[in-house]
Amino acid sequence: MKTSLARFSVLAGIALSCPALAQKSEAEFALNQSIKREGEGAARLAANASELLPPKAKWADLTDWSGGEAITPELAQGRPVLVLTWTAWAPASQKLVKRVAKLAEANKDLLVVAVHSKDNFDAATKWVTENNVKIRIAREADGSFIKALASDQAPDIYLIDRAGNLRYADIESESMDAAVAELVAETKEVAASKPAERTAQYKQWLEDRARSQTTGNQIRPGQAIKVPFEKPDAGQYEKALWIEKNKAEFIQGANDMQLQALPFNFEHVHWFTEKPETNGKIVIVDFWATWAPTSKLTAPLLDEMQRSFRSDLQIIGITGLTESRATVQRWMNANKTEPAHCYDNQEKIIKAINLNTIPMVAILSTDGIVRWQGNPLTPGFRQIVESTINQDPGVAARRKAEREFIRKSDEAAKGNAAKGN
Repeated sequence: MKTSLARFSVLAGIALSCPALAQKSEAEFALNQSIKREGEGAARLAANASELLPPKAKWADLTDWSGGEAITPELAQGRPVLVLTWTAWAPASQKLVKRVAKLAEANKDLLVVAVHSKDNFDAATKWVTENNVKIRIAREADGSFIKALASDQAPDIYLIDRAGNLRYADIESESMDAAVAELVAETKEVAASKPAERTAQYKQWLEDRARSQTTGNQIRPGQAIKVPFEKPDAGQYEKALWIEKNKAEFIQGANDMQLQALPFNFEHVHWFTEKPETNGKIVIVDFWATWAPTSKLTAPLLDEMQRSFRSDLQIIGITGLTESRATVQRWMNANKTEPAHCYDNQEKIIKAINLNTIPMVAILSTDGIVRWQGNPLTPGFRQIVESTINQDPGVAARRKAEREFIRKSDEAAKGNAAKGN
């Protein structure tokens, strides 16, 4: 994405491809559209409108808790919560309950409850016991809890963030792990900033839609616009609500570089691609190798992210760990790739960080500081990148300068058109 017009293609393009979503209000505008929601039409828009607000469902409307203490507002304070509606006799529900139980086991700070309808609750407790599923379950007292969530058909998944807001309403099961990883990783302060983040994205979406016609004749989608902008001071970076840094035990096979500048530069590398422009962009440094099976898994992920966040993100692949430049060049010749790539001559960079395990990435904010480091296959990695982009004051400053450039281009085009008439 090189211009605000390109951001229009990412944000508004989703709406334009679905007429039912083309005229959204701010409340109906879904934050983080990579988390797939269930449903469509008016029901889906209503579910979107319930997000980023305190849930209407009340814990007091649930009874017969087992598998853990009853969730109360006090217990849920500052913690992410996953609510699953289910029915004990449905195979789809049974399968999802087992998955949710594993998520709860892997994320100790995550509160989980499987909410069953008031009917046949004995069958629910019996199934959980017989299948040795370790999960907190509760019973609907009168149907008001599920009704307040607008759960249309079990199983449905809802996630409440650390700020106490319903972040995701009725999402698809394939997005559950990523959504949980996002909410577990962020702080309460970051969670509290999400409503304002949606407002900013919605305003940008409206501006991009309004400008798409006039700019379409002058600026090609994806075209780079180099405009000067005032770089933020250190204080603005300190105030930004960055994602929490990765835990040290999850950074294996390299020095922990988080919250500091990279201990190397790119002076001695060989570029397989054109050296990229990184001013005003988040940078992901990706360490990979042609011989590593995990690199084959991360390549499509990083390619897609580079395409999706083209103006706000630059991915730089670095290779050279126990392989020759000629080997990498042959791979580059045979494979099309979106990120920029370079070769670490004499393994200078690799030695500088004591790298011996891949894949490994470092996410840098626009001031050159590593905000997160770890495995790009980590659940919720895309959300970590998105959060870094959205919180970065340098990205915001560059975007503002681009919007001003587009505005002036629009005015000039309208003026020329008027003279022509």
